Amino acid sequence: MGNAGGDGVEIHSPAERWTDVRTAADNSSILSIDLGLLIGLLVMGRLLDPLLARDRILFGSTAARC
Repeated sequence: MGNAGGDGVEIHSPAERWTDVRTAADNSSILSIDLGLLIGLLVMGRLLDPLLARDRILFGSTAARC
């Protein structure tokens, strides 16, 4: 939009607003990272003991970062 105390309003075209253009390589790397996180959480879910607070904290903090 504009800046505080500015003289007017800045108007941008839709093409100027769309600066986050992703390529196929970006999409595949995002998907591979997500898949790795999913597999890691599934493994942690099987290995960790839900009765131990330490294991619940580890799993919860890892899942919260996703």
